[in-house]
Amino acid sequence: MATISNKIEIINRMVKRLETYLEALPENKWSVPSKCDLWEVRDVVSHLGGAAKRQADSMIKGREGTAEPVSYTHLRAHETLR
Repeated sequence: MATISNKIEIINRMVKRLETYLEALPENKWSVPSKCDLWEVRDVVSHLGGAAKRQADSMIKGREGTAEPVSYTHLRAHETLR
């Protein structure tokens, strides 16, 4: 069974691979409509990237014994990813 540390490491590796892929994505592809109504590719990427970051941060806090939720209310979507 994977430990929290192993899971965090896996998430971080997956995020890094995704970042590498997205950094090569041409600018015109970010505004392409997605399969989600009213969302462009940039919206979906921001949503998924933010959720993965919050999950990893929550797992880190839990490992440290903190049960308080992670707050990202100060971030705007465009600050999360591209």
